[in-house]
Amino acid sequence: MGTLAPSDSSVLGQLERILASSHFVRSQLLARLLRFIVETTLDGKEQELKEYRLGVDVFDRGPDFDPRVDPTVRMHAAKLRARLAQYYAEEGRRDPLVISIPKGGYAAAFTAAAGQVAAQRPEPEEMPSIAVLPFVSMSGDPENDYFADGLTEELINVLAYVPGLRVVARTSVFRYKNAAKDIREIGNELNAKTVLEGSVRKAGSQLRVTAQLIDTATGYHLFSRTYPRELRDVFAVQEELSASVVAEIMPKVRGEAAHPVSHSHTNNIGAYNLFLKGVYTLANTFPGALESVKIFRQVTEQEPSYAPAWAGMAHSYFVLAWFSILRARDAMPLAREAARRAIELDETLGQGHAVLGMIQAAFEWDWEVSEKCFRRAIELQPSLSIAHHFYSILCLLPQGRIAEAVTYTDHAMNLNPFDPVLGGAASLVHFIAGNVQAAERQHEITSTANPRHPLTFMAMGFGREMKGRHEDAVGFYRKAVEFSNRAPVPVGSLAHALAKTGNQEEAQRLLQELLAAPRPSGFSLAVAHEGLGMRDEAMRWFTLAMEEREPQCVIATVDPRLHSLRSSETGRRLMSAMNLRRGASA
Repeated sequence: MGTLAPSDSSVLGQLERILASSHFVRSQLLARLLRFIVETTLDGKEQELKEYRLGVDVFDRGPDFDPRVDPTVRMHAAKLRARLAQYYAEEGRRDPLVISIPKGGYAAAFTAAAGQVAAQRPEPEEMPSIAVLPFVSMSGDPENDYFADGLTEELINVLAYVPGLRVVARTSVFRYKNAAKDIREIGNELNAKTVLEGSVRKAGSQLRVTAQLIDTATGYHLFSRTYPRELRDVFAVQEELSASVVAEIMPKVRGEAAHPVSHSHTNNIGAYNLFLKGVYTLANTFPGALESVKIFRQVTEQEPSYAPAWAGMAHSYFVLAWFSILRARDAMPLAREAARRAIELDETLGQGHAVLGMIQAAFEWDWEVSEKCFRRAIELQPSLSIAHHFYSILCLLPQGRIAEAVTYTDHAMNLNPFDPVLGGAASLVHFIAGNVQAAERQHEITSTANPRHPLTFMAMGFGREMKGRHEDAVGFYRKAVEFSNRAPVPVGSLAHALAKTGNQEEAQRLLQELLAAPRPSGFSLAVAHEGLGMRDEAMRWFTLAMEEREPQCVIATVDPRLHSLRSSETGRRLMSAMNLRRGASA
């Protein structure tokens, strides 16, 4: 294997570029084979890339696989070499790095493109990056914590508009709140070249914000500034501070410094205080979405033209539908109305477009409009991690666009490496793509940072069931049930895995628990009944879930546990109603 400078990240970047190309995006088996070969080679385990290993781990041939009589691996390896050659002759003809599978083995080779020498080719300048750590509230009143947290989040949002600047997302930086940790260590963990930290003192109508921008490589301050202002000038402080950050760390663009794009403001400081409280409530409590809807609605009553409050309300309603706190048919139209209102008021608000994309995919099943919404959100706010995440999990994955889904979920994790929701979803996407090693590495990262979050354990249980390892899946699902306070989706998944292990008695008890819920989850009941072999009941509940437009139904298109339901005549009719291309729900 050739030596790569500065790290193997260039290989992984080239791999994602190849898998997102038209040559591979529709060839899931070849994409899965290429990813496995490249990642195993990068791990220094080329010697393990034998025909038997590939047959079992990539093509699911089982322990009885005999490569002497089954040519599956050889045939697909030949196709892969030909497809790579075709890619580099067309879409990849200008790529700086060539990934190949030399004949005579299955290890990958990485070389500079023809006519170029890697050591002589200047490395592109690494993208500037920043983590805005939670500002410390110096007001002495715990009730004012939300203001300091809100100011932090608003600075993150403003900076996320800057093209060419990677901004670490809220969830990952807030794990460092009140943590006594060296800035250089934080920068290394978040892969951020700079860190902005500071404090907020709010007393009556007076505001004092102090901020320091620090180089994480050296620990030296790039600047330290204080902004003593009237509370009503909080938006001016945000703009001045973000502009100072950009001027300090961003490269010049065509001779002019890049500046953050301004977005919606309100002169109503009372409404703004309420808005920050709504953001804080949605992010920090469960089921906080109920309370945050009320708060955001109060904001819109006081300041009807404040677009971020409408976007926050839309996101809250979506969360209520996703967790079955409200019926999807009740909550999603309200979410759609709020998201559209946000965009009408401020077309440049990335969150508004992202939430509308979520609704168009998970409720309307309008994939074309959903994709346009997500792409617009990403265009406006390149560092908006939820746009990349939900584009992957709700729009690309259900359509069977697996390689693209992997690319966007990996980018979301790059922006928000410790978010448990994104981490669990990333493991799920990688399992579906056949990237078992990547899925398990992501679980290790996520569960270490968030040891009691249910989604990462759900994803691991799902991955084990994909491999037929139902006993292992039970252990992961039990943790997901415990940590979610017995939410219906984990309970249904646990019932499915238990039934597959032969523990019908406990599976039946969980089924009755689901049936006794005030608002039964059709999707969860379909999964539980399928595990118990009760196909007619499973189909009845799956049909009800589809009729109710339960948002989890979009994931059913790629859920192997529901393959028998999807492949039936009724299931094919239901999948057709989702407006998916042929093959996306196979």
